[in-house]
Amino acid sequence: MNDVSLGITLKKLSKQEGEWTLEVERMVPLGRSLHQPVPQKIEGQALIGRHLRAVPELAGMAAVTEELMLNDQALDCYEIWEGKWVDEDMIKSLAPSRKQSGGMAPAGPRGSGVSRRELAKLQRISDALAKRVALLEGASANSLVTQFDQLSRVLSSFASRLKTVEEKLGVEAPPEVAIPPVGAAGLAPAPAAPVAGAPAAPAAAAPVEAADPAVAEESPAVDEEPKEEVIQPEKRMRMPKVGALKQALVMLVGEEVALKEREEKVDLGADTYYRVSVLDDQDVLVGLMIADTEATIRLSSLLLMLPDAERDGQLETGEPSEDSTETMSEIFNTMSATLNNVKNNPHVRTTPLIEMPQDEFQWPNTCKRRLDVDVEGGGVLIICAI
Repeated sequence: MNDVSLGITLKKLSKQEGEWTLEVERMVPLGRSLHQPVPQKIEGQALIGRHLRAVPELAGMAAVTEELMLNDQALDCYEIWEGKWVDEDMIKSLAPSRKQSGGMAPAGPRGSGVSRRELAKLQRISDALAKRVALLEGASANSLVTQFDQLSRVLSSFASRLKTVEEKLGVEAPPEVAIPPVGAAGLAPAPAAPVAGAPAAPAAAAPVEAADPAVAEESPAVDEEPKEEVIQPEKRMRMPKVGALKQALVMLVGEEVALKEREEKVDLGADTYYRVSVLDDQDVLVGLMIADTEATIRLSSLLLMLPDAERDGQLETGEPSEDSTETMSEIFNTMSATLNNVKNNPHVRTTPLIEMPQDEFQWPNTCKRRLDVDVEGGGVLIICAI
């Protein structure tokens, strides 16, 4: 320790233009248990020696200090380390954290400086956590509103189609209509949007005059409506730069995340993937943003600041938690800003994240507008456009 005395502490011995200067720190009492450090400089070789001999607690350093000042090969600056004068540059290189460890700072007011720094660091971490919690809470609330809004539009679309069929057939009571499964074209819940592959109204819904089943079978069938085309977006979506995606991630998670574009596209097969739909301002599907299980867990763990053990547990089971999937939904929502920043791209938004059904794998595998990106540590992100 450098605390040669509780009242006086040697700090530095330096030489400038041939003149030696000793820097000490005196602890001046301000009350019964409160002291204030007061720096003091003693200049001149002779005065330094007399000062050290005059203070009993420092007398043991007098001879060593005088010998050092008489040495022509002496360096220009020394600091006290473990009761000895040591080259200042050596101390800085070997022990950069000596002040935090208490090796060169006396107890009292100087120790409080470290506490303030630690407190400021903890405050920054706390503020970052509060911000991320607010983002997650907002994402959760927005997800419920968005899902309800999408369901309302889908129901309105089917009701409108059903009413049109009834008017054409002259049916007063609504017939039983089987709702077909929605394929890739039905990912965008556009208002009044036709569903690809929807069958025409069944012939049994037409009014039948004869009560005899045989006669009913021979009655002329109603002409089927032609299948309607899938609504195409007004503008095609183009891919962002990988650097823009990386910047969006850094701004969100607060640390560097390495992303690298893949030369070979991933074949969406039997593995599990998660996706959000990318819709334009008319709620028409323009593309998808897809993440495999590993990317979903790794990126969401960064934003949630999960412990490594919890992250690795999810990776081992291959099942991201509910918090992880909701967080990945927010990550994609933030990254969609990079699509809006591409010149001439439509203005887009994303839907909540879901596990991608197997029957949706076909068209992303064959689409030409597609970007595949490897995530640092493992996992892949995919953006594809219609």
